[in-house]
Formats: sequence, structure tokens, C-alpha cells
Amino acid sequence: MNLDDRDRARARSDHARSKRVRSLSGRHRLATVGLAITLFAAWPAAGTSAQDALPRDPSELLLVGDSVTAGIYFLSLSETSTRQAWAGQVMRRLGFEPDRCRFQQPFPINHLGLTLLGFGIGGLAYPWAAVPALLPQGSRFAAGEERTIVAVPGQVIAEVLEQSSQHKGRNSAGWTFANLLLPRGLSAVQTIEQWKKRPRWVVLFIGANDLLASFGMVADAVPPSPAAFARSYGTLVDRLRAVMAPDAPADHFLVLTLPDVTRLPFLQPLPASARDPRGRRYQDGSMASAFLIPFRDRFQPDEVWTPEALGVIRARVEGYNAAIQDVARSRGLTTVDLTALIEDLRSDASFASANSPYFSPDLHHPSFRTHARIAESVLGAMARVAGTAPPPPLETTETPLPHNGDFSRQERARVDAMVRLGLIGLKAGPLPPKPTFRVSVEAGGQAGHRRAGGGALSLMAAIESSPSPVTARWLSRGNLGVRGSPGVWDAPGRGNARSFPPASLEVRAGVAFEPIGMWNWTRLGGGLLYAGRGGLGWYARGEWRLLYAEASSRDLGPDRVEAGLLLGRVFGRPGRNGD
Repeated sequence: MNLDDRDRARARSDHARSKRVRSLSGRHRLATVGLAITLFAAWPAAGTSAQDALPRDPSELLLVGDSVTAGIYFLSLSETSTRQAWAGQVMRRLGFEPDRCRFQQPFPINHLGLTLLGFGIGGLAYPWAAVPALLPQGSRFAAGEERTIVAVPGQVIAEVLEQSSQHKGRNSAGWTFANLLLPRGLSAVQTIEQWKKRPRWVVLFIGANDLLASFGMVADAVPPSPAAFARSYGTLVDRLRAVMAPDAPADHFLVLTLPDVTRLPFLQPLPASARDPRGRRYQDGSMASAFLIPFRDRFQPDEVWTPEALGVIRARVEGYNAAIQDVARSRGLTTVDLTALIEDLRSDASFASANSPYFSPDLHHPSFRTHARIAESVLGAMARVAGTAPPPPLETTETPLPHNGDFSRQERARVDAMVRLGLIGLKAGPLPPKPTFRVSVEAGGQAGHRRAGGGALSLMAAIESSPSPVTARWLSRGNLGVRGSPGVWDAPGRGNARSFPPASLEVRAGVAFEPIGMWNWTRLGGGLLYAGRGGLGWYARGEWRLLYAEASSRDLGPDRVEAGLLLGRVFGRPGRNGD
């Protein structure tokens, strides 16, 4: 092969090698671009890491609180109210189905249904609706059932740490739901601690009941001092932080500040006609319950909050919020300023009205509208921490639960009646309700052929049921009692006085009717009696202030009429005259 042939062969070889190199380089570039595209698609979001991403599964999220987090609406809990609460809305916007509360009907009573349909003939619809709440019930959840929402309505912060079926506390408003929503023998935080769940995000909204205790609305709970609240809050935060995923950043723990409870519409300004027991006007700017004002214009001092008393409670709100912010700052947590949110809502004049669209009919639990704003604030804070956009708003055709402005005048009157009685129940303690007792001494004259004597000094003791609304203005109470006369005489000075004659001994079972929110003791009632002499009969009775009158029978027709003075005491019924 000559030189020219060698040169031509070398050139062909170099050309072929060059083509192979260019082909290989092209394939490498394509592979590199494909890998980059794959990695970019798998990246959580611009500027975020996998550790910072919003929750992608319910196991990565834990929401802890009380009735607002659980979804109490109109003093009751239901599947619908749970879905529409801020916690339910957060879960749904993240793509999760909210936890089920496992109540087939609103518990303890379907107040909304009674508002729309009425109390029925003789007011029997209300006690019938209350039957499930009166029956003994156990927990709806086993210890190992992990949830995203752990919220017990009525609990104060100390009870989140301690309250269980073995330690329910003294006359606790939270016990009604703690007994149903917590596993047997475990407190709320203990329930979370024994799970295998290690959430990457925790949201805590607790302390509102500690503030509402300032108004005597939470059974026997007393608001702790800001220092005591801070200690409990710090303990709760540390225990919840300990159950988070080991690599979860501290700022993935969100704490919500508390609203100024003195601004909530369950408090309304006293009308100009309002007077104290001595007929004097209260100080301008004083407030009372929106559910007592419709029933009377006389108020006891402990039913009214003067500007000074409200100032003390506002200072407590500030103290609690300072404690929350201090705990968050010292531990690197994220604070969601719910106080500022409520102040923003207050710019709408309807916020503070008794028909506020921002609250459920009980005027201290949020409506769907306010829950949506809370959910937006929580998700917005989470998105800022994660460096991403918040999930889109809910696209749903679900009808929000109504507020007071959605009701007719008659329905609104039923709301006032039921919430009035419901608040008395909250003050009295948890369900099932404890009975109340009545003892009275009566002195009166008698007439009729079955009278025990011309005059009698009588004693009566009775056990009574919880109140049940019959109309928007009247309630009923069942009662079972005994009555006897330690002193009976036919005519003074004749030496014929007798003690507990058989004709005076009676066992009575009946029902009594009282005006809701009454100022002066007023009662009408009747029922069956069994007399020590005469057998089965009936009685009808009326009481007003210190006076009483009754007719009774051991036959078909009245055979005894009696009237006189009475002095009595009712035990176990909070408020004036037990109402």
C-alpha cells in the first residue's frame, strides 16, 4: 500500500471514529436531559425540600384542640359539623377525608332539627331527642385507632393533659365528650403518645375554654393565672413536639393565639330597662348573656359583666396570648395570629350582633364562614413555612350549616330557649345530668271533706329532672316527691293538734312548668298522688313567689283545696331560682 492509500485509509478511519463519538455524545446529552427532567418532576416544589412539603398523607398531620377544632355547632357535634369545622376544612383542602366523629345524630341533642320543626305536642320532641345522651355510653375509639383530629369539646388545658375515664376531674364540662372520644383510661395527650404515628406537622388551638370559664360557662372550671396557663401550655407543647417525626423542623409546629372572648356576640349590651335586684340601673357598657336578655329585664350582679369586669377578662386574654407567643418563640414554633383575624372580622358591624353570620346559633362557636377563615390562616402559615402555595379553596356544593340570621322569628325564639337551657346545663356539669332536689316548708289552710285539718304545717321533698323546653317561653320538669304534715289542727286553741296524720302523707309524681329565665319564682304543675288515706288520686298546683295554692283529689272530683305560704330551697340548679 502506497503513501496515498495509507493516508486515505487513515482518513476514513478518523471519520468513522468521529461519527461514533458524536453519536455517543448526543445520546449522553439526551440521557442527561431526561434525568434532569425526571428529577425536576420529582422535586416537591421550587425552593422546598421533601422535609418541608405540606402533608401528603393524614399520618403526617396532627390537629389538637377543643370544641372549635372538633367542630361543635349549636352546642352539638355531628359528622356535618366536623367536616365544616376549620380542622375538617384543612384536611379536605389537603386532599384528605376528615376523621369521623361516629355520632349518627348530632350529640347530645339535635338542636337544629328542633329549631326547624318545633318542640312537638306537649314539648315531647325535646326529651325524646335527648334520650341517647341520657343512656350510659362508652368510648367510640380504641387506644390503637390513630386519628388526625384529637379535640375534646369542653376541655380546659389542664384536662388535655390529665383527663381520662379514670381521672375525670371535679364537675367537668369536658367529661361529656372525653368519655366518648378518648380511649378508656387515657388522656388526650396520652392517647397521642401511645400511637406509632409520627406527624411532620402539628397544629394546636387550645385555651378558649379556660377563658370562657371567666363567665361561669364551663361547669366548675376556674380560669388559671397567665403563669399557670403558661406552664401547662409549655408542658403540652413539649409532649406533642416529642411525638413528631425526628427530622420534622420546629416551625412545622403551629400554635394559634386566642380570641378576645369579651368581643364574642354571646355577650350583648344590657337594654336601658335593665335593673338590679334593688331596681337600680347598671353601669353603662355592661353586658349580659344574649340568651337571658330576651326573657327578663332584672339581673343579678353575677349575671352582668361591667366594663371593669370585662377589662379583667381582657387582661387575662392578653396574658394567655403572651404565654402562647413566648412558648412559640422559645421553641422556634410558628404562631398563627387568630386574635388579629377576629379583630379583622369585627370590622363588619354584623359580627357582634345576636344574628351574627360569623357564629353558630350559640354565638360562641364559629360558623362555616369563620371556620373557613381560620382554615385559610392555618394553611397560609403552613404554606409559608413550606415555601409553597397553599392548596386551592374547596370546591363543594355542601350547604353551610345555618346561623341565627337564617332563621325566622319563631325559630330564633326556639334558639334562645334551647341555648339558655344548654348554657345552664354546661354550668351544671357533664352529661348525663345530675338530678336536682327541692325542699320546702308550707303553712296553709285546707278545705274539703278529705282535708287533713283546718290548717297544716307541711314538709315537701322532691327529686326533679333536667329542664325541657315546651314552648319558646316555658319549660317543664318532671318530679317525684313526698309530702307530709308534722303539724295539723282543726281550730287554734282547741288542743286538737296532730302530727303526721295518715291523711297528710302523700307520694307525688308529676310535671311542673316554669317560665324560662324567670325572675320571680313561678310554677304551675300537676300529676298523680298516692295518699296514706284515700289511695290513688291527682293534684294540680300553682306557686308564685312565696304563695302556693292547690287542689287535689282521692276520688274523681276535688276533695281538698289548700292555700298558704311556702319557703323553699332548690339544690343543684345554677342561677337565680335555678334558672
